[in-house]
Amino acid sequence: MRRIGQKLAVVLFVVSMLSVPGCITVANTDVRGISQLGDDGVLVKTELFFGRCKPDGSIVSESEWERFVDEHITLRFREGLTIVDANGQWMSKTGEVIKEKTKIVILLHSDNEDANASIEYIRDKYKEQFGQESVVRVTTYTGVLF
Repeated sequence: MRRIGQKLAVVLFVVSMLSVPGCITVANTDVRGISQLGDDGVLVKTELFFGRCKPDGSIVSESEWERFVDEHITLRFREGLTIVDANGQWMSKTGEVIKEKTKIVILLHSDNEDANASIEYIRDKYKEQFGQESVVRVTTYTGVLF
C-alpha cells in the first residue's frame, strides 16, 4: 500500500508541474490586463537611454539634443514619443563609474521590422554623432488604451 501511495504522489507531482507554466502564463496575462485589451491594445514599448557626456568631457547641449530629436527621432516616430530628463550612471570599459545627465525616450509602436530598423538607426546615429559607447534599449510588450 505504501508503494502505491508513493507512486500516486509522484504522478500527482509530475501532473501538477506540467500544469504550472500554463497557470503562470494566464496569471501574468491577467495581471497585466493585456488579455482584456485584445490584439489592438498590445504594442511594443521601447525605452532608449541617451547619456549626455561626450568623450572630450563636454556635454550634449539642449540645442544639440533638440536638433538630434528633430532630425532623427521625430521623423521616424511621428505618432508621438515621450522624453524624460534623468540622472544615470554606468561603468565604462575601463571600470570607471560615470555619472551623467541622461535623456530617456519612450516610444510606443507596432512590432515590425520598420520600427526596429528605425530604433537601431537612432541608436547608431547618436553613438556616432556624440561619441557614445552605447545607447541602452529596453523593449517590452505592453497593453495600451488611448
